[in-house]
Amino acid sequence: TAPKSNSVYLASKKAMLLAKDHSDTNVPLHMRNAASKLMKEMGYAEGYKYDHDFPNQVSPMESMPEKLKGRIVYRPGNVGFEKDLAKRMQFFDRMRKENQED
Repeated sequence: TAPKSNSVYLASKKAMLLAKDHSDTNVPLHMRNAASKLMKEMGYAEGYKYDHDFPNQVSPMESMPEKLKGRIVYRPGNVGFEKDLAKRMQFFDRMRKENQED
């Protein structure tokens, strides 16, 4: 009786293919944890935008590497709870656009 989602399965496959095909791509510096002084000096976490500092707690920050910027991995289906998830994701997209710095 558990809800099943083919969308999640497809997203997982897509994410694994992206990771395999772009294994030379690094995590953006602003997404890296600056756990030491050296990491801070190297620019880790610099420019990170904290969601809770923005209206509706959604920052406009891009989290994908430059090479993969704008890629969408998960696309919810139009059945059951996924319809609600699709609406929520559209809300996040609107908030990111509204919160972008000019």
